[in-house]
Amino acid sequence: MPAEYCRHVPLAGHVERVLDRLGLTSAVHAVGNSLGGAIAMQLTARAPTRVSSLTLRQVARDLGSWRGVRPDWRTKPLAEVSALDVPVLVAWGAHDRILPARHLIDAASALPGARIHLFPRTGHLPQIERTEETAALLSSFRNDL
Repeated sequence: MPAEYCRHVPLAGHVERVLDRLGLTSAVHAVGNSLGGAIAMQLTARAPTRVSSLTLRQVARDLGSWRGVRPDWRTKPLAEVSALDVPVLVAWGAHDRILPARHLIDAASALPGARIHLFPRTGHLPQIERTEETAALLSSFRNDL
């Protein structure tokens, strides 16, 4: 599979097609971790009426690839999402070694209206490392909408 095919823009299109196939016509609560966060942001930017809220976990402003840094993978979608009227939750693991928690500051500044949460003693996968706390956080965020 060509490397170009795996970028987040085509993947966001695949998510749209899955929503269509499932017959989901109302807006969804998009949740993405790491690269999934880039895909969720791109989905929100390209189809804002399909997303009622957005939860990002461990999504850096700049994403490194095997060939170097790909700032356009995060910077442009962050700017596009910040211009929309979509509630955003940004959550991070305090001990993430892949995308250190300092990226949370970048995300918070790029999305000034976002709700922010830092999971203590947590790495890159809070949905696995802190399943119940993550579920409670998502439920609380959705209920507050």
